[in-house]
Amino acid sequence: MSGAWRWLLGIDRIPADAERLQLGFEHPMPPWAWALVVAVASLLAWLGYFKMSGSLGWRSVLASLRAALLVWIVILLAGPELVLPRERIERDRVVVLVDRSESMLVEDDLPTGESRRRSRDEQLRALLGGSAEAFESIAERHDLAWFGFGGDVSTLSIEDGSAIPSLGGADRPRTRIGRSIASALDAAQGASISSIVLLSDGRSDDPPSRELLRRLGEEGIPVFAVPLGSGEPLGDLAVREVEAPVRAFMRDEIPVEVRLASSGSRGFEGVEVRLVDEATGEVLATRTVDRDSMEGPIVLAAKPERAGTLRWRVEVSSGEASGDLVAENDARSFEVEVVDRPLRVLYIDGYPRWEYRYLKNLLVREPSIESSVMLVSADRDFAQEGNLPLARLPRSPEEFAAYDLLVLGDVPAGFFSPEQQEMMRELVAARGAGLLVIGGPRFAPRSWEGTPLAEMLPFSGPLALASIDRDVSMRPSESARRLGVLGWAADEAGGFPEEVSEPQTQWARLRWAQAIDPDRLKPAAETLAESEAGEPLLVRMRYGAGQSMHLATDETWRWRYGRGETLQERFWIPLLRLLGRDAIASGGSEIRLRAAPASLALGDRATIELEIEDARALDFDLASVAVSIEQDGARVGEIDLPRTADGLHAAAWAPESTGTFTMRIAESELLRLGAAGAECQIEVVRPDDEWRTPEADHEALRALAESTGGAVVDPVPASLATLPSRLPDRSVVVPIPIVEPIWSSPLALIVALLLLSAEWIGRRMLRYA
Repeated sequence: MSGAWRWLLGIDRIPADAERLQLGFEHPMPPWAWALVVAVASLLAWLGYFKMSGSLGWRSVLASLRAALLVWIVILLAGPELVLPRERIERDRVVVLVDRSESMLVEDDLPTGESRRRSRDEQLRALLGGSAEAFESIAERHDLAWFGFGGDVSTLSIEDGSAIPSLGGADRPRTRIGRSIASALDAAQGASISSIVLLSDGRSDDPPSRELLRRLGEEGIPVFAVPLGSGEPLGDLAVREVEAPVRAFMRDEIPVEVRLASSGSRGFEGVEVRLVDEATGEVLATRTVDRDSMEGPIVLAAKPERAGTLRWRVEVSSGEASGDLVAENDARSFEVEVVDRPLRVLYIDGYPRWEYRYLKNLLVREPSIESSVMLVSADRDFAQEGNLPLARLPRSPEEFAAYDLLVLGDVPAGFFSPEQQEMMRELVAARGAGLLVIGGPRFAPRSWEGTPLAEMLPFSGPLALASIDRDVSMRPSESARRLGVLGWAADEAGGFPEEVSEPQTQWARLRWAQAIDPDRLKPAAETLAESEAGEPLLVRMRYGAGQSMHLATDETWRWRYGRGETLQERFWIPLLRLLGRDAIASGGSEIRLRAAPASLALGDRATIELEIEDARALDFDLASVAVSIEQDGARVGEIDLPRTADGLHAAAWAPESTGTFTMRIAESELLRLGAAGAECQIEVVRPDDEWRTPEADHEALRALAESTGGAVVDPVPASLATLPSRLPDRSVVVPIPIVEPIWSSPLALIVALLLLSAEWIGRRMLRYA
């Protein structure tokens, strides 16, 4: 358009090279209105010249000029304008949600032609790497918004020149698909969302709610789900729990109780459970269990050959080439403090019965036991036996503290003074020593009624126990197997012989036993051995820091018939070691560190509590005590335990990662008092269910896609290549024309003046003016 025309039309904003200019009106009127305007203008103009003289032709010309002027005025009043059409396309948004939870580390995807399974995260990265063109095609028509999600969403950054974002690590401990979709919708901030592409294994502890599904339906947002992981039913085998003594003696038979967890649809056969020394890699024990045996605890046992803090690991394998879903939960480590010193036993019996004779000999010849043996009925000149000389009964707490275990036979309670009885009770309750009572027909436990010794018995009174009126056979219980006593913790050849438990075995029958009413057992008591009729013969109970045990017979010496010392040793030595373990900790230290709970989920808190009863430590008046936190032998942190109102030192601790943590006292003044052994362990596990049930949930993804009008897209590049054509187009065209009004332009004025001048000149020529 030339400059003259731009001046005439008064154009300033429309470019000079603009094309497709259109004429419009600020106040547009329909065609019939324009026709009416022309008709009215023509009528008014004709009426103005109808009665005038002159030829009809000139009057018609002048009327036409006036009608044209009237129409032009109406045109100017309508606001004529020149319009340069322009428009902007507001593209819709495609939200891509990428699963970045830890379940993506499960190795369950088996590519075609491959023998090794890869993780879902590896599958995801390979899929996105082979589908860059598909997402570039989507990005040409839609705005792509990439989010990584676990418990919530976060934006994934895209580098210049790439269509695929940087994924980062799959390290989020939870998966919440419902919450993540809702957060992605809220992050759109009013933008038109075309669809959601969800790349996930479907495993979530927060499925989409009805409200969210209704929102997706009302807004017409379909979900295209790309299922990752294996769609076949698989399973996971895990070491769920490991229980083992915190402390033990060297060459002790240490029982390790293992509980397995099997999740998913697949069953496991021929599961091998191994106990491994992490320092040497030596397999200490192994056991193969079938599917039924996995339901209960599995007991392994090993004898440590060196002292110190040993770190052992329980491993489990399915024995199948494909393995199970999660390798991380196939092992669990723990620590055992092994002390290389003899078990110190004080054995007191009333008279030289057969049980006394053989048990005394066993204590003397066992190299791992130091014993002091006293016979109450011996005369003054009788030399007390054992390899620790004992001239008299201990008379102070310090003298009693020299022993890890008290064995009391058929001794009258009056043999001990009330002060000595209280010292023995405190030795067990406060210092963790063990107490073993071997019942007898004369004094134990009938004479103990109402004494501090009676408090430590695992059953309540009356204590005048009758005798079972028949011979009995002893049968170990499940608790004995769990604790690794009565021969159950030995290898298969050394287990508790079945013939000992059979009533038909005459040489193994016990001719005398006390009748303990099962209804009188205390709540914390457990039966380790019973008769064939279910009568308790060996009962154990925790008492304070230590343990107590009552043996209702003194006839185990009969097992020597045709067997020598073998069966008696397998019966007695593990029992004695079990009872003496709790006294190992600090050799009688009254500084104790505890954690509650001992096992917790990541995100929860544990209470670390320190109890100081040592009078020497109380003189320090410590306002707080530093405790170091260790994992895998390395120091990972420290927690300060302030003194509380009740005299304890306690604080809450929140773990930041999973695993086994050991708490040790770091206060130098307490360490000088022998508190180095005061420690506790905390097992921190994952809180979420997706690791307990790590199978992919493709069915949940399919249901989500179908309920929103979307579809399931196979996780292969060829299927993703069809995705651009399947996504709905919800983009909006927004007009943004350039408008120039011309009603006030020079051309509008010139046309009006020309029409007005032409009519005036005509009227002058016809002498009408």
